[in-house]
Amino acid sequence: MAHSKLIIPTGFIYGDEAKIAIASQLALPIAGGSVGFCMAKIINRCDDDIGFMSVAELLASDDVEIIAQLEAIGALRPRICGLDMSQQHIMGILNLTPDSFSDGGSHDDVAKLERQIDDHIKCGLSVVDVGGESTRPKASYVSCEQEIVRIAPILSMLKSKDICVSIDTRKAKVMDYALAHGADMINDVSALEFRADVAQYGEDSGDSVQAVLKAQCPIILMHSQGTPETMQNDPHYENILFEIYDYLQARIENLVKQGFDRSKIVIDPGIGFGKTVAHCLTILDNLSLFHSLGVALLVGSSRKSFIGVVAGEKDVGKRQAGSLAAMSVAKNTAVQFHRMHDIKVAQQHMSIINSIRKY
Repeated sequence: MAHSKLIIPTGFIYGDEAKIAIASQLALPIAGGSVGFCMAKIINRCDDDIGFMSVAELLASDDVEIIAQLEAIGALRPRICGLDMSQQHIMGILNLTPDSFSDGGSHDDVAKLERQIDDHIKCGLSVVDVGGESTRPKASYVSCEQEIVRIAPILSMLKSKDICVSIDTRKAKVMDYALAHGADMINDVSALEFRADVAQYGEDSGDSVQAVLKAQCPIILMHSQGTPETMQNDPHYENILFEIYDYLQARIENLVKQGFDRSKIVIDPGIGFGKTVAHCLTILDNLSLFHSLGVALLVGSSRKSFIGVVAGEKDVGKRQAGSLAAMSVAKNTAVQFHRMHDIKVAQQHMSIINSIRKY
């Protein structure tokens, strides 16, 4: 169902105060968790008008679109990989590539890496996202064989760890290997639409939709305009929020219609993937929009180029403060997964916010 209007929750309230306000119908819940919202911004597909509705107005509405979206926004999300979706989680980025935009080539010592992961687990890391192919702008294709060679020793090491392991890949053959060797979840920047063909890439990477349907494992579907080779050439949208929403809704329904469990789906609006700085900022300013898709939400803005442009910082390793600022925006809108490079500071940042809200 393509909506003519979309609800963007705002006026957020947290913790015990949120529970009291929700019980009194002064606020509405997000994903059945401890975050509520006291009003909503309403955007329309066919014009630029923006309206606002109070909780009382939302609850009294007989608009079928508003009713359906409110139900999806408020519904409790089932656990994913044993993780409580009423809480928020840090996903640690582990790029095993020599050309990754921010940490390429820095994870080639498995023993050192294991010590770091053990340390991060003690700090509260929930998920480690392992990637063997760079998806930075202009990145070249990596063969399935080469990608597997890169991830194999890390997957072997992670088998003994008490942590959810996500494999960041767009190739079915790599997905199959990773799932057979300890991975719990797939993170696909192409939302299961990419398939390498022999004519262009020299190999067939397999059908990723069928790989996920067979495994019935949790899947992160990300929005991207184009492939890594082309996505930043000239990103353009007529109506960016509706276009991303429509795309993710279609990808969700495509899987569900084929028998996939909706509760195992996570969506990612794809900050920096086929987006300008203005596009990224618009998405971050309206993240709560995507809760009405009725699934868990992931945001990955860590060290992205828009932070460098806005903050005037060319060195990606020095974008920690900007990354935490973007994470704060996502946290305030009840995003379930935060994909981050700087694990210790991200966990510290989250723990302080959580502690303040308890009091």
